[in-house]
Amino acid sequence: MYLLGYSVECSLKASYFRVAGHMPHDPIGPGELRTAAVKAKLWGVLPAPEGWHSVRFWSELLISARSPPVGPGWSAPFVAELRHHTDEVYQLWCVEMRYKASITTPADLQRVLTSAAWFDTHNVALHT
Repeated sequence: MYLLGYSVECSLKASYFRVAGHMPHDPIGPGELRTAAVKAKLWGVLPAPEGWHSVRFWSELLISARSPPVGPGWSAPFVAELRHHTDEVYQLWCVEMRYKASITTPADLQRVLTSAAWFDTHNVALHT
C-alpha cells in the first residue's frame, strides 16, 4: 500500500515539474518547491496539512498548471478521472504509513492498485 501511494505522489510531482518546464534530470530542490508554493497561492490551490506529500495538493497544482490561461487544459472527463484516482489514494494512503504497521484490506489495496495503474497508464498525458 505504501509503495503504491508513494508512486502516485512521485508521478504527480514529476508531472507537475515537467509541465512547469523542468527536464527529467533537472534537480528539484527548495527553490523549485518555493516557486511551486507561490504558483499554488497565485492559482488558489490551498496548502495541505500533509505538506509536500499531499497527493491532492500536487494533483490540483498540476490541473491548475494545465488549465487556461496557464496551459492548454485537459478535457473535463480526464480531469474528473485524475481527481477520482487522486482521491482514492488520498483516502487510503499517507506518508506516515512508512513508520507504522498498516492494516490494509484486500479491497483497499485493490482500490489503490487500480488508481496507481491509472497514473502509470496516463504518465505521458500527465506531463505533456
